[in-house]
This record gives sequence, structure tokens and C-alpha cells, in this order.
Amino acid sequence: MVGAGNVNSFSASFAKQFENSNRSYAHVSFGYETTAYIPLDVIEKYEKTSSANKNGDRLAEFVSKLVLQLIDIIK
Repeated sequence: MVGAGNVNSFSASFAKQFENSNRSYAHVSFGYETTAYIPLDVIEKYEKTSSANKNGDRLAEFVSKLVLQLIDIIK
């Protein structure tokens, strides 16, 4: 893999793998890392009131909502 840090190497690789490939598209990936700190008392609250047999898993629902909120922030 060639990074964009070395411009000459990147340009040569780009010409070889894209410009001279007869393709009309490129795959581009951007990675994100996020960290959410959830206080232990919040986790314990959801664990204590959670029951897989009643109303689903509240801790899993809480984490799922947190992830969706982070995705909205990134958008």
C-alpha cells in the first residue's frame, strides 16, 4: 500500500493502478476511531434494570443509541 505521504511514489502508483487501468471509479476508505466513556454507575444502572426476558436488553439498547448518536455527529 502506498500512502499519500510520499507524493512521487503515490503519483506513480496512482498512474499505474488507476489512470492506466481503464476503470472509471476508485475505492477510497477513510477510517474513524471514536471513544465513548460511560461512567460505571450508568452501566450498572442499565445492567440492574435490564432483563433479557423482559423488554429486551436495556444496556445493549443504550449502547446502540450511543453509537447512532456518534454516527450523526460524524455526518
